[in-house]
Amino acid sequence: MEENKMLSAIDEYHLMGWNIIPLKGKRAILPEWQNTKLTHKELIPYINQGYNIGVICGGNSRLMVVDWDSAELFEDYENEFPDQCYTGRVRTNKGYHLYYIVDITEELPSNGNFYYKGVHAGEIKSTNGYVVAPPSVHPESGKIYEWEIPPTLIKTIQFNELGLSRTNNTPNKPDRTLATRNVKNPAAYIKRALDTAKEKITHAAPGQRNKVISTNVMQLAKLMGEHLTEQTIYNELFPAAQSVYNPA
Repeated sequence: MEENKMLSAIDEYHLMGWNIIPLKGKRAILPEWQNTKLTHKELIPYINQGYNIGVICGGNSRLMVVDWDSAELFEDYENEFPDQCYTGRVRTNKGYHLYYIVDITEELPSNGNFYYKGVHAGEIKSTNGYVVAPPSVHPESGKIYEWEIPPTLIKTIQFNELGLSRTNNTPNKPDRTLATRNVKNPAAYIKRALDTAKEKITHAAPGQRNKVISTNVMQLAKLMGEHLTEQTIYNELFPAAQSVYNPA
């Protein structure tokens, strides 16, 4: 049964264009894993022997994973930057893996440490890096790596939008206004922002709904101007909020 889950996950990852490698615990076992492109059939013997799997970052996939070491520090970050956290997300043994696609206009960041509010928070995994992928099992705790937000919702982003630093200096908050982001199609951008907010509200878990609603309203308020009014925010979000409290 567990082997079937692993093989199904491999198929899903391959469809997303990711290269998958076998891991012993968290360690890559192939000497040239950076250049490895194993097929489903080639991975079966490793899975049958109980190996974990890893996703290779960077390259043509432009995949970057932000590996948070601490769940507590991440929760602080999520409260400040909720929009940046709504992306493919995996619960790890002590923290989180946040998956992003790096915007094509930007160079892929290097592997290495990152900092939040001047505190070391984890590592960036990009070109020539990899992460343990669900449904692998943590070698020490026995916990299963699980998707909290599915990989189909991975966000495309520029690194400077994350509000993180590669040094132990506190970065400036990312500027999210339309004017400074050089948005070429403001109407389409606003529509995507509204659709994303409605999706988050609609899928908010009980006990988190008020927080999710208020957070998204505040995020949209930062974009108010010629292309977005307070009335529009109300008209778009109120039905979504009403649906979670008064389902049909």
